[in-house]
Amino acid sequence: FTATLHLREGERRLRIDARPSDSIALALRTGSEIYADRSLLEHMVPRSSIKLPDKDEEEGKGFIPP
Repeated sequence: FTATLHLREGERRLRIDARPSDSIALALRTGSEIYADRSLLEHMVPRSSIKLPDKDEEEGKGFIPP
């Protein structure tokens, strides 16, 4: 597995490759959102335990697309 941190400070945006465990820990400590590929969630988490947003809901929430 791989992870990319998407950092933003004002107009400055930065993408940093990181280990998934470090990325999750940092996101939890800073209260940041965590995004995962839909296929990963579908294979790793039982459907009843997580709500996947519709494609339309994913747009415009501050996520910096790859």
